[in-house]
Amino acid sequence: MVRGTHASRCLTAVVALAVIAVALLTASTSARAASPGVAGVALSPDGKLLAGAYGDGSVHVWELATGQVAGPVLREGPSPKTGTNGVAFSPDSQLLAAAYRDGTVRLWNPVTGQLVATFRAGQDSQGGAGVVAFSPDGKLLAAGYADGAVRLWTLATGQPTGPLLTPGPGRQASLAALAFSSDSKLLAAAYSTGTIQRWDLPGGRPAGQVLRAGTSPQSGATAVAFSPDGQLLAGTYGNGAVRVWDSATGQPNGQLVQVRSSSADRLTAVAFGPSGKLAGGYADGTIRLWTMPGTKSGGLTTGTWFMLGACAVALIVAAWAVIIVRRELKLRN
Repeated sequence: MVRGTHASRCLTAVVALAVIAVALLTASTSARAASPGVAGVALSPDGKLLAGAYGDGSVHVWELATGQVAGPVLREGPSPKTGTNGVAFSPDSQLLAAAYRDGTVRLWNPVTGQLVATFRAGQDSQGGAGVVAFSPDGKLLAAGYADGAVRLWTLATGQPTGPLLTPGPGRQASLAALAFSSDSKLLAAAYSTGTIQRWDLPGGRPAGQVLRAGTSPQSGATAVAFSPDGQLLAGTYGNGAVRVWDSATGQPNGQLVQVRSSSADRLTAVAFGPSGKLAGGYADGTIRLWTMPGTKSGGLTTGTWFMLGACAVALIVAAWAVIIVRRELKLRN
């Protein structure tokens, strides 16, 4: 019965995430016409809501069970400078954070449409906010900026916490992804230079050496994820490579795996799942699953092609929804 329950939950998650593409494509015609495309999607942790961020600065929220609009369109000002990039739900699903091109991060009540708070990185960071993430304990909010900087805020006070986190002196790098460890004590950032930086929280001190996969300098890091126990950190790259490190020591865990080489088959998403599974998603729509034989030993060993058969895959499907919707919007406009 337990196994059946898990299978049912996995199927529900897959179906729910499949609704992402449908829901975003069935948004109002006026919203599609005014928007240059979907910039980000997020599924609430309780599985009830779906949020889609559009380039015109609007954020739409739907009920997954019905496909109906959950509340008013979230929008703050008509200026093109307020275009939206990434979105993320808080761990309790009560708040929705949206990153904007004017450098602000806004917290919304996803159902009532009330603007709860507005965060700004300050003069030390340049460019728009592109990536946003909540810590699993719900205490911190992180936002990544176009210049590679990361700013942290304490949600209880709304005040910045720790220093502005940067990829290093003199380094020019755009930020591709952020990930918190499950205990909220580490933050990892993936950069276009192919590096992955880690910081101890809440102080913001660099946690060991900068991680590099040893791949071509032209291949930037595209995604990053911690294992559920926080002991491993995985990074994916534009040339199809995936590398796993010990998150504490920064030492590689197993061999660098590169199973694809075409630029059209770049790795764009990664997620750890139950039972030592690691899933990687490719830009051509395929997903590869690897088995991690041990937490502290071994590495990526067995690769198996499959179609939406594990819970880990459900975590990645949201990323594919962005690609699918962008393509469909181009075809319709």
